[in-house]
Amino acid sequence: FQRPAEELTARLAYVGFDGAKALAASELFPLDQGLPEDFIDLWCGDVIEATQRTAEWVADKRHGKVVPLTDQRGKKTRRAAA
Repeated sequence: FQRPAEELTARLAYVGFDGAKALAASELFPLDQGLPEDFIDLWCGDVIEATQRTAEWVADKRHGKVVPLTDQRGKKTRRAAA
């Protein structure tokens, strides 16, 4: 990816949920209302947890600070490494 040698760069792909079921569940909500706040945790929780654990591991390895993540609405959600 032509990143600087001193930078820790990782490219990860997580597919730990049933996309067809999540999409079907999302269709139960009108498009103009958006999804419930807990939708991602309910349908993609394993991916969220894996991402969180990875971010915490990287923060620990870098002796970095862990900061809150925000969702699209600006609400604090899980935590990630700074």
